[in-house]
Amino acid sequence: KDWEVVELGSIAELTSSKRIFEGDYVQDGIPFYRGQEISQLLNGEPLIIKCYISRSKYKILESSFGAPKRGDILITAVGTLGNAYLVDTDVPFYFKDGNLIWLKKIKDSVHGRYLIKQIEWLKPKILEGAIGSSQKALTMVVLKDLNVPMPNIAEQTAIANVLSNMDTELNALQQRLAKTQQLKQGMMQELLTGKTRLVAV
Repeated sequence: KDWEVVELGSIAELTSSKRIFEGDYVQDGIPFYRGQEISQLLNGEPLIIKCYISRSKYKILESSFGAPKRGDILITAVGTLGNAYLVDTDVPFYFKDGNLIWLKKIKDSVHGRYLIKQIEWLKPKILEGAIGSSQKALTMVVLKDLNVPMPNIAEQTAIANVLSNMDTELNALQQRLAKTQQLKQGMMQELLTGKTRLVAV
């Protein structure tokens, strides 16, 4: 009963990036993220950067409109919808407008990792608000009205820590499972082709 239910738009500013055109891409410079790069980060996959913008272009954007910083949240808005990434690095990057929704100026009374977990938990509700027929998309208008249960900051922190610890355990189990599966495949190769013998003949 002591939890408050607030709209997402009341605890963070929802916005997007300024448009970057294909002619702005360069061979090297500031990484430029799209939805697929955010999904790679969330899945723990090697980050493959395919697009960059120049440092000078980034500086103009950062000074005029701002750029993502540690503690901000990016949500995939096309393709794979509703994946939320908490920016946990000070390495500069920029991102594609329309592909990602940017939550910035998150209130101090909100724990970032707790909010990420709420977005993950509320994902089915978020997807109900997606628009479009052939290709669904999320909009800031819908996300702003998303109701988020909020305890006090101490309880948010405790919840975020418990769930993050469970994520760490699950990741470790998945890695061990993957290694065991690889070992099994190698063992099958050896045993089922007769390369390794278990009994004397």
